[in-house]
Amino acid sequence: MGLQADIGVDSNLKLDSKTGKAMAKRNKENYNLFAEKLEQFMKTSEMREGYFHKGRENQQKEINFHDAATDRVASFNKKTGEFISFWKMNRNQRKEFIENNNVI
Repeated sequence: MGLQADIGVDSNLKLDSKTGKAMAKRNKENYNLFAEKLEQFMKTSEMREGYFHKGRENQQKEINFHDAATDRVASFNKKTGEFISFWKMNRNQRKEFIENNNVI
């Protein structure tokens, strides 16, 4: 989303241990930029209801905003409105989302 990357003391990018991708710096500027870009994304995306982690112990009803051109999705808890996550879906996630409105 164009956020400032976090740099470690060794002058290298800090990478997420799960994805290996660069992590964003946790500061006020990035927070405000993320909130602004997320709001823009929601305005230009299709809204759909479904479940986050369908079939798992931590499943929750959600509202999704999906951009079919990029396969990015932003998820929010339906009951509380709390932000859950924003990411680009892989092929299996996209199939489950399109066919069943669920994010797995």
